[in-house]
Amino acid sequence: TKRHEKKRRLEQEKIRQEKYSKYIEEMKQVVAEECKYQSEILHENHIPLYLCLKRIRNRERNLWERTLGQNDFLKIRVGLGDLHLDADIKYPEKKFTLEDDNLQDELYQWVESPQILRQVPVTLSLLEERVSGIIGKRELVIEFAKGIIFQLAALHSYDECKFVFIYDKEEQDCWKFVKWLPHVWDEGKNVRFIASDENEIKELSAYFEKEITQRAAMANSNEGDIKQHYVVFSMSRELAGKAEMVNLLLKEKKEIGFSLITLYDSLEMLPKECTNVVELNEKISKIFDKDDISGKYQNFTADIFLQQDAEPVA
Repeated sequence: TKRHEKKRRLEQEKIRQEKYSKYIEEMKQVVAEECKYQSEILHENHIPLYLCLKRIRNRERNLWERTLGQNDFLKIRVGLGDLHLDADIKYPEKKFTLEDDNLQDELYQWVESPQILRQVPVTLSLLEERVSGIIGKRELVIEFAKGIIFQLAALHSYDECKFVFIYDKEEQDCWKFVKWLPHVWDEGKNVRFIASDENEIKELSAYFEKEITQRAAMANSNEGDIKQHYVVFSMSRELAGKAEMVNLLLKEKKEIGFSLITLYDSLEMLPKECTNVVELNEKISKIFDKDDISGKYQNFTADIFLQQDAEPVA
């Protein structure tokens, strides 16, 4: 009878509602667990600055634990922010139906809303972004850059990662600590990769012009792997403008084992080849691609400012 049929349909619908609701809840739980897992991995891999400094001070076993070839080599933490879950959630394609289905609507509403990892480390890869710029108030930029330097020094060994510093004499006091870092010497401990006047930049540039040209030739012929990576910190736009090595690096399109970080205060000052920009602010900072016209950016709260005297640490 019709009544019986209707009753049967209602019972089936009740079962479907219960089963589908349970299924959606289970899927939500799976995704929530994946969010938790990815958050934990990010926190574990990208440690705060105080732990980096502790490794240096105590000469801990995991000092210099990152090596060339690992996917976190030269990936630095800049602060904390919200990131999208790194996952591809597959679900049936939305189709037009005459009847409304509250469960399907609930499913689509859930899968189409972004799954967010809250307050996790936001990172910048110096391998993927070969030319980066840091802009903002000078004192913020300086303390932030010191945090990057010590982070790199704690996580990367000086035989695989070398630092090069170009700064003005006026800022000597800010950067004098870098001369104590083992990462600023050539193999024979004869050349220190620091320049703070015209003569020093000429000498330094001559040394690196050879290295850059040699590596570019190797990259062209696909000969050998790069055994050492250089991170060039350019704090002085004027001195960098007098260094042919910087021009060569900006022109080079291939991966030759060099990253350039420019600290030139404002967006207009950055070299045109610099795409990746970190804009520092006391509250919310951001990373963006200055060539991306969509205006997309990643917000974060910078947490790697060095708030102590750098020399004793180095």
